[in-house]
Amino acid sequence: MATDKPRTTIYLEPELFQALERRAKEEKRSMSNLCNLLLEQEMRIWLANNPEDPPEVKPSSTRTKATTATKATAKSKQARGSTRSS
Repeated sequence: MATDKPRTTIYLEPELFQALERRAKEEKRSMSNLCNLLLEQEMRIWLANNPEDPPEVKPSSTRTKATTATKATAKSKQARGSTRSS
């Protein structure tokens, strides 16, 4: 059946391919249809949790450059594993 839908190629582990093949047969679907269905379901969940335009985080009016610099220094020391107290 001809279609105008975009196409892609994927490479699967043999075990995954066999499991998909078995499920498609049990559900009387083509492999393509099953893969499309599974991807749609997962992407619907992912898109709901990862909006394209995340809300903009506005900086607090009380935050100052010094506070930001202090936090950056603390994070830097923590990343280096510094045990000295500031």
